[in-house]
Amino acid sequence: MFNEKEINEIEAHGLTVAQVEAQIEAFKRGFPSLEVVKAASPEDGITCLSEEECEAAVAHYDSVVEKLEVVKFVPASGAAPRMF
Repeated sequence: MFNEKEINEIEAHGLTVAQVEAQIEAFKRGFPSLEVVKAASPEDGITCLSEEECEAAVAHYDSVVEKLEVVKFVPASGAAPRMF
């Protein structure tokens, strides 16, 4: 299913071919609907970063951004206004 270059990329990401094949199969089968029981909050499910952690994350991003392929994600569902 994968050529040698793809297998090397998979392994470079710390995965096995079997793991990637299982992920692909999951997408083919689809995922069940999620029953939302409550909104996430800083006390339950959302990690809030300190000012120092934010600055460290920004500094890390700035140090590697040239090596990344950065893309903009815009949900087509109309959910964007609710996401932010």
